[in-house]
Amino acid sequence: MADQKDISMTIKSIELVSENIIIYYCKYWYQEDIPFLIEQLLYIADAFETKENIIGADRESFRVSWQNKAQFVINFDYYSQSCWIESIDESSKELLNRVYEQLEQSLLQRGKLVR
Repeated sequence: MADQKDISMTIKSIELVSENIIIYYCKYWYQEDIPFLIEQLLYIADAFETKENIIGADRESFRVSWQNKAQFVINFDYYSQSCWIESIDESSKELLNRVYEQLEQSLLQRGKLVR
């Protein structure tokens, strides 16, 4: 498992693809690191509130609300080293672009996004 200094790495990039926000980390992470990664992401985003944590065999998901306006699921999949945010309902899909813009801006301001 990586130590917190290593895992508090910058994010390589984020993309808005179809109906998902895809997050790419610069370094390899382990399943045991997911609680720290979600904590870091929620701190950076500063507008999400965790509602539920769903733990699977190789995937961990967090149901979150954004500014009490929309519902999303943040997924971390260890084997594919992927992280993505997806909307839960139609009204949330309409706000996905705003979430993406806010997340990108917050990452840049905090120096957590490589450009």
